[in-house]
Amino acid sequence: METRTNTNTVIAVDLDGTLTLTDTLHESALCLLRDSPLNVLALPFWLLGGKAALKAKVADRVDLDVSTLPYNGALIDWLKEERAAGCVFHPRCSYVTPRCMSESPVRRKIGSRIVACHAIEEGRI
Repeated sequence: METRTNTNTVIAVDLDGTLTLTDTLHESALCLLRDSPLNVLALPFWLLGGKAALKAKVADRVDLDVSTLPYNGALIDWLKEERAAGCVFHPRCSYVTPRCMSESPVRRKIGSRIVACHAIEEGRI
């Protein structure tokens, strides 16, 4: 996969078929069949409320072990590389340091805001 060229890009990743190589609704439905076979008979009725309602009903009744799902390792590696490419604001930040260019800051709640800044972490702001 390519490395980002625009450091202001937000990367959003789809779960089913992208991050995981399966459909989590299908996996959850199989868990429901295994754990509560009679609930499977309710699936068509839950679907009458729409796909989102079906997903919510199934999710309420199963405990999907996400550690067993098949993940897209190449995508995860690429995402880690992108995260290591540094803070997205470093090209225009007046508090930039070499750390900002090589390491993405962790989001933290400060007061009523969510921030991600090495300068704040280090007490420089």
